[in-house]
Amino acid sequence: REINLTDGIISNIDNIVYLENLEELILFGCHIEKLPLEIGKLRKLKYLGLSGNNIDKNEIMRIKKAIPNCEIIYN
Repeated sequence: REINLTDGIISNIDNIVYLENLEELILFGCHIEKLPLEIGKLRKLKYLGLSGNNIDKNEIMRIKKAIPNCEIIYN
């Protein structure tokens, strides 16, 4: 139910959306700029850690809209 890829070098996380029972996704310091367009498929996601990435405010807003019941940590 939890995946922690902190400080990993990730080139493509598109397939993460198929882990529908995922509740926590921690991607601190992974040099990510965007999450998959289908991130809303992760309806059970309660916590998303995105600090230390290159995600702009517009992308954060899109993610919040796609998974509104998820706590998103970013900076």
